[in-house]
Amino acid sequence: MKGPDLLGILGSVLAISFLMGGTSTEPPTTSRYAYTSQSATKPTTSNTTNNVDIRPIVNSINTFYSSTVAGYIPPKVSIFNSSINSSCGLVYEVAVYCPADQTIFIRASIAEDLATRGFPNNESSIYYVIGHETGHHVQHILNRSITEHGADCLAGHSARTASFINIEVMANTAYSVGGITRSPYGHGTKSERKSLVLRGYNGTFASCF
Repeated sequence: MKGPDLLGILGSVLAISFLMGGTSTEPPTTSRYAYTSQSATKPTTSNTTNNVDIRPIVNSINTFYSSTVAGYIPPKVSIFNSSINSSCGLVYEVAVYCPADQTIFIRASIAEDLATRGFPNNESSIYYVIGHETGHHVQHILNRSITEHGADCLAGHSARTASFINIEVMANTAYSVGGITRSPYGHGTKSERKSLVLRGYNGTFASCF
């Protein structure tokens, strides 16, 4: 989502996010997906986001990479309410990967957020978001360039063994969050993001780098 994002440069004070890009210290009002509150909250103890259990999604992605990436260590996952502090700054976006913490931060309202903005409210759309952020984790632990194109591709690639996922819904979610033109932070256009998800799903792991 919007927020802390990089173009091949990895910094401990920045986080990599799903949509638009920017620093994690920007006021939430500048974020397309931000709440107005800036008060940090503790992570929730639930494994659900608006009644969507993310555990099958997270487990599927981590199982896939455990057999694909030598020495793979899963990222931590923290579900929060309105905002939360991280080593990358204040997090308030729908989903953000912080390399300094090796943690994916997911707002508890992710399913609702996607639905109210016209994105399908189901596992396949949420899989795309979490798959994208996990893709940044894979880039990070492999010391590869951090790119949005690569993360979109890896999101699709990790879904190859997820029998409960509809790849067309995933790809259409990617299309929905894309822009008319590429963002300054490297996010692709609508057609590019959809194409990258399908490339990863139908291609090899190496094709995402």
